[in-house]
Parts: sequence; C-alpha cells; structure tokens
Amino acid sequence: MGSFKRKYFSDKIHIIISILRILFGILFIFSASTKLVDISSFESSIKKFAIIPDYFAGIASYVIPIAELILGFCIILKIKIELTVQLMIYLLLFFTSVLTVALVEGSDISCGCFGALSENALDFTTIIRNLILISWGLLIYYRTIQLKHSSEVNLKIKRYFKSFFIISILFFLMVQNSAFAIRNIELKKRVYWLINNDLLAEGEILKPLKVFDMKEIEKEIIFTNFDFTILFIMQYGCHLCKENAFYWNELTNKLSNNKHIQIYGVSIDAMDITNKIAIEYSPKFTLVFNSSEDFRNDLKLFRTPQTLIIGKKGSVLKIIKGKLNNILVERVAQEVIINK
Repeated sequence: MGSFKRKYFSDKIHIIISILRILFGILFIFSASTKLVDISSFESSIKKFAIIPDYFAGIASYVIPIAELILGFCIILKIKIELTVQLMIYLLLFFTSVLTVALVEGSDISCGCFGALSENALDFTTIIRNLILISWGLLIYYRTIQLKHSSEVNLKIKRYFKSFFIISILFFLMVQNSAFAIRNIELKKRVYWLINNDLLAEGEILKPLKVFDMKEIEKEIIFTNFDFTILFIMQYGCHLCKENAFYWNELTNKLSNNKHIQIYGVSIDAMDITNKIAIEYSPKFTLVFNSSEDFRNDLKLFRTPQTLIIGKKGSVLKIIKGKLNNILVERVAQEVIINK
C-alpha cells in the first residue's frame, strides 16, 4: 500500500513538472515571437542598455529571440532537456544581471523582454518576475536530473544540483560585473566628452540642423526665417517623453496660429522607430528624426526629453529638461508670445 501511494504521488509530481516544462517552453516561444514581430523595437531596447556596441545590437536582436525560440521548442519536445534547461536558466540569469545593473543606475528604460508588450519602465517587479522564472527553471532542472540519475543515491543528485546552482550564481555575478564594467567605460567616455565639450547651455548658438522627415527626405531646420524655433527632443521607450507628448501637443495648439514660430518634434531614433512615436504620440507638431551619433553630439544630447526654445539667430534661449506640466507650458507660451 505504501509503495502504491509513493508511485501515485510520484506520478502526480511528474505530471505537474511536465505541465510546468511545457508552459516554460511556451513562455520562451511567446517571448521570442513578440521580439521577432517588432525586431526594430527590440534592437532599440538593446542599444539603450549600452552593454554592447550599437553595430552589434542588430545582430543581437535576431540572435536572442531565435535562441529563445529554439530553446522553447527543445524543452517542449524534450530534446537534450538537461542542456536545454541549463541554457534557459543561464539566459535568464544573463537578462536579470543586465536588468539589475540598469535598475541600480536608475535608467528610465523598458526591459524589452516581451517586445512591445513590455513598455513599462524597468522596476523591481521586473527583477522579481525574472527570479520567479529562474526558480521555475531550477525546479524543472532538479526534476530532470532526478529522473536521469534515478539509479544514483539522493545525496549525489543533490550535490549535482548544488554544483549547478553555485555555477549559476557565479555566472550571474560575472555577467553583472561585466555589465557594470562596460557601463563604466561608457560613463568615462561621456565624462571625458563633457569635460571637453560641456552640455548644451542657454546662450549657445546652434547651426542649422540636418534632419529627415517621415518620407526620409533630408531637410534643414533653419532658425533665421522665424522669430522662435521650438524643438521637442524625444526617443522611443523614454517614458517621460511619452508623458510629455500631451504637453507638447498642448503647447503646439497654443502657438499653431503664430506664423513667426516653427515647432518640430525631433526624434533621435531611426525612421522605423520614429514611426512608432508618430502612432503613439499623435503629434500636432512636425515630426522629424536623426539617429546619428554626430547629431546627438552636436546637440549634446545624453538624456531625453528636452524642450528647446531657440531664437532667430540660432541662440538657445531656454532649455527645459525632463517632464513638462501645465504651468511650464503656459509660461513658455507667454514668454514666446510676449517676446515676439
């Protein structure tokens, strides 16, 4: 009777673990699919983490979801299941390490874990979710080695699992330290650049800006033809930019009948990403873009959003960094109208 109960209990556990294994695979396939459907958005997310050079981000944006897709199918079909689960856990550890670094640094970015479905700002719930997924994977892994090495004594299985667990922690710390080191290199580059070039300041004179319209036709924003030029600097995935869209549209509505003022929304993303901004923001202003590093350096752009007010001779009259509000919108509108 006792052996029957043990077998019954073991069968139930096996069914539960099998369901968890299949769901784990489906989750990876779903994650891969959301990234592949919107590959340009995922590439943009990778660039914002700044742990690999931009020219590798395009390759990584394909490699990561394809790897997730393959691993998802492999675990469902029980192909090299022990190795598959190990790789899935390492992949989750890698993501969690990078996300932790970005969160500690206070980066205002989304994780991009599920493509366009994960646009919320990175927070501790993202890390907790990943830790749950890692625990999920470890549970499947433990059961896998338990079944594979069922002939061995329980102590050996526990030692085997413990060794993998320790290696996983070391892998997590290695990736995290590497990510911090890479981000530190990027920070040093920026500090060096700032020491030698300073930030954009009020009173500086800007040259005409080369940008592209939404038909990808190059044009220049020339300041001399208007008393004032207002620029809304933005990028996709910037949550403050999304919040500012309402206020930028409000300011545009207030000044739209004034022929002495030109207003542009300037995206520092590529055209395909800027198209997403156009869809989500429903801008009342003219939207243009330039994603080149030179353009960002010329405007000394390191963070978005920014609202720039520029005079007729290209002089920067006012810089508003971060989130706008109704009071600031009203103040800007009054200043521009009064000083015209």
